[in-house]
Amino acid sequence: MKQKTIVLGAPKTFDLSDQIVLNLECLGFKVIDISFDQKFRYKNLFQRLHNLVRKLLFNDRSLKIRFRFDDYKADIYKKVNAVEKVDYALIIRPDNYPIYFLKDLKERTSLMVGYQWDGLHIFPEIRKYYNLFDRFYVFDPADVSPIHHPLTNFYFDYKSSLTPPFTKKKVYFLGTFLESRAPFLKKIISEIKRAGYEPQIYLLTRNSGKHLSYIDCGATFLSTPLSFEENLNHMQNAAVLIDFLNNKHQGLSFRIFEAIGSGKKILTNNASVRNYDFYNENNIFVFNENNMDAIAEFLQKPFIPLDAELKKKYSFTNWIHYVLQIPPFAPICLPDVK
Repeated sequence: MKQKTIVLGAPKTFDLSDQIVLNLECLGFKVIDISFDQKFRYKNLFQRLHNLVRKLLFNDRSLKIRFRFDDYKADIYKKVNAVEKVDYALIIRPDNYPIYFLKDLKERTSLMVGYQWDGLHIFPEIRKYYNLFDRFYVFDPADVSPIHHPLTNFYFDYKSSLTPPFTKKKVYFLGTFLESRAPFLKKIISEIKRAGYEPQIYLLTRNSGKHLSYIDCGATFLSTPLSFEENLNHMQNAAVLIDFLNNKHQGLSFRIFEAIGSGKKILTNNASVRNYDFYNENNIFVFNENNMDAIAEFLQKPFIPLDAELKKKYSFTNWIHYVLQIPPFAPICLPDVK
């Protein structure tokens, strides 16, 4: 059978796009990767003022998108123009790409799909992009509609057979230091130790000095982020992962699915996780300011493995089959908004 070609465009945050490429290649796809770094600095004052005028006077936020894309434009068009026709295009966070480019890409693509892994209200510019795609996916239950198909995040399964045995007494978290999280983390670390577990908490700081009040809380403070591989190694050697809700949306983070894929417990403050089909109170503890004292008890409960088919449903393999509508696949749903 002819090898299928897919264009992938995604943020390069924490090397996630590189991992998606690897998983796609392991599934037999020929990948044209047009992902690029989202960091941006205006080249001069004129650029900055031009963007400000367009945004304030015309409610046009597309200029900065074009400026950022221009730094990679020649290389991206070279990759895309190297093939006459592609089978699929998967664009994650489409609003990082200019509309004119996505129109060009659609003309040479048999099926083009978009995925917004942030709430639609966070980046309202995305509303201008819907009609560019054959299918458009969202991960926040509040955003599901007749034109917005439900989707969750996933766990990578291309190297699942290489997952090493984990150390049963470690609880792992990697994230940005936020003062709003700090009291929760301090209490969580205390409860982890009380249960006889070892906290491995890594917090990325922006050198503001605000973290100094928590320097003795038991966390390790970092000035530069860990690589994806370093993060993965820490995660694989833990028994429990910690997840914090982004208060801007109700979608489930990658950490939830990493826990599913690697058979780990999870501590999260995202109460909506209780509405998903994989929820089990032995495996997932939803913490809040009133129940922190119950964390130690939760850690002592035995982990209950998920049914194999349910676990497979949230793998990247099933995810991409569902997204591209390549049978067989298990449909991925989101709970109704209460």
